[in-house]
Amino acid sequence: MNVEMLAGIITGIVLGIILLLVVALFMTKKGTGIRPQYDERQQQVRGIGYKYAFFTMMFYSFFYGFLELVLERRLADGMAAGFIGIAIGAGVYATYCIWKEGYISLNENYKRVCIVIAIVCIWNFGLGIGSIEDGKLIENGVLTFRSINLICGILSIWILLQLFVKHCLDAHKWKEEEAEDE
Repeated sequence: MNVEMLAGIITGIVLGIILLLVVALFMTKKGTGIRPQYDERQQQVRGIGYKYAFFTMMFYSFFYGFLELVLERRLADGMAAGFIGIAIGAGVYATYCIWKEGYISLNENYKRVCIVIAIVCIWNFGLGIGSIEDGKLIENGVLTFRSINLICGILSIWILLQLFVKHCLDAHKWKEEEAEDE
């Protein structure tokens, strides 16, 4: 790895941390601080979600290693393969928590969370498309670390889809309950 690439990665990490703090301020309700506040039930849901994500990542790691052994070739470089496992685990965690109502904290604004996830999605797909156009997504038949942005974009779409479907079903359920009360 050359010095320019390393400097770019470090700069990206620092800017990402700064951006994360700004985004955390944007997503929370005014006057509640940036630290997410979850009730006991949500904390329990999140704990179970972490467990499912962990076991999913374990299964993925075993499956990926087994697949490479059987095929006798590398499918992805280390960074890409590892990040795919992280993304799958994060997807399982998010899905479980969304459906059990533990994903969005008590002091977060639902619409703002969705806006941030949509921006992350668009941003990552834009960078991912750039990697495809550069021809650096796959090199010598191996998926490279440059696929990480596309993977993040796919994960973001998955999370948005889960939030949207859950929100629509909840809205429908509330309308039915109101109709029954009348």
